Amino acid sequence: MSGGLKSGWTEGIIHCNRRLCPVCGLRIAVRRILVLRARAKWVGEHHPMALHTTGALTCRHRDGNEPRQKYDALSLLWDEYKKQDWVSGRKKRGVVVVPRTLLGYFMAAEDTFGINGHHPHLQFGASLDAPPTLGEDGRIAYFEAFRDRSQAWFRENAPRFGITGEWKDRWMTMATSPIDAVVRYTLKGEKEEAVSALMGQGLTRKEALTRLWLEKEAAVTAISGEVVGLAREATLGQLKLDRTGASFFDMPVIEQVRLWNATKGMRWFRVGGVWRDAQTDKSDEALAEENETAGIRIAGIAHSAWTYLACEIWHVLAGLVEDVRFSRGCVANVWEAAQAMAFERMDQRSIRDTLVSMIPASPEQEIPRTPES
Repeated sequence: MSGGLKSGWTEGIIHCNRRLCPVCGLRIAVRRILVLRARAKWVGEHHPMALHTTGALTCRHRDGNEPRQKYDALSLLWDEYKKQDWVSGRKKRGVVVVPRTLLGYFMAAEDTFGINGHHPHLQFGASLDAPPTLGEDGRIAYFEAFRDRSQAWFRENAPRFGITGEWKDRWMTMATSPIDAVVRYTLKGEKEEAVSALMGQGLTRKEALTRLWLEKEAAVTAISGEVVGLAREATLGQLKLDRTGASFFDMPVIEQVRLWNATKGMRWFRVGGVWRDAQTDKSDEALAEENETAGIRIAGIAHSAWTYLACEIWHVLAGLVEDVRFSRGCVANVWEAAQAMAFERMDQRSIRDTLVSMIPASPEQEIPRTPES
């Protein structure tokens, strides 16, 4: 959480507001998903016949490639794509000559790491202005035609930007609604801790990944207007597993540092068209600052108790503060319990396990009261 200080101190915690930070990235991503969910409702009401899709724009990569160069090239490729008449339309003297197809989009940069090094890509959701007279079969045909033309264009034009386009049809799929597009965009992968938990039940890594994938598909199918599984991939992909099952934290430390330095000042999230409003267009820093509670004392731990606690417990306490889904009462109860157990000089493992048990698996659950000393 340390780094370039922009927001100042918030109850003793310094925020770097970087998307790759596991603490700040969660804060930013949760806020981003909440504003996208709100905007999805507006899009659905004002464009009821729009066709919604999610996809990924990526390129070939090799070990030793500069990740920032790939990100910049993909971004420029996307900008050029939007300029095409068949994508954004064209007017002449105020008259529509070519109707637009792309109503709007939202997009986040991601990175996975494997035997071929860093694999940058842009994960996006988009809304298309499909003709209202199309039936279900016609909408599918319309989507497939748009997907195929986009694929051909990206492959043909990627070399102009120093990259080789990479594409598979299954990387671009239809969504049933705007909120479904947000869900599909959010639930793209599985965190390492979820995989580890299933492996602890006797499953192999492959079986665990398959189980989580099926759960994700079931969640998408059963969606009823809410972003379920918000925490599963709340970091919008920077912790995403690659095809070999490796996550961001499995890459060598030197590569983590390299990625951190390479992406300094990079724009991680972009939005346009009908998906853009004052909230969705906010920068990562602006969204992170909305979570700040400077000047409001939620809970505190005496210095003598804090210094007794292990670093691992500090991380649990700090992470709870940063997760905006939990009530401030929940935070206060856990912090008070930590102080009480520290004063009792309980062993560190017991303190950790007790605090973790007090944090509900779902933010909607009521947190237990502070345990008796």
